[in-house]
Amino acid sequence: MTQRFSDFYHVHIDLSRHWCPRSEPYAGVDALLTYLDDGWETQGDIDYDEHWLGGTRRILVYLFVLTKQDQWVTMPVLYNPVLDRLLMQLPVHTVPTDATCA
Repeated sequence: MTQRFSDFYHVHIDLSRHWCPRSEPYAGVDALLTYLDDGWETQGDIDYDEHWLGGTRRILVYLFVLTKQDQWVTMPVLYNPVLDRLLMQLPVHTVPTDATCA
């Protein structure tokens, strides 16, 4: 039996989350898991941007390049602990981008 990525998130929830890059600047990890369950695959390293708000609040945005057959999308995903656990399971490396916003 193949493990679904949504099982990783919570075994008792049928997780399906729509995300549209034209209307939502960032996706949650639930949208990323939905894409992965639907057969999309990560490509290359995962870049991330670090943003500081008010000098003390750090926000990380991970940029996933996903492909499925002849389609591709770049999905910016906001960091949270579930994403951290997922990144440990995926065969990818995370790389900070050069541009850091203050």
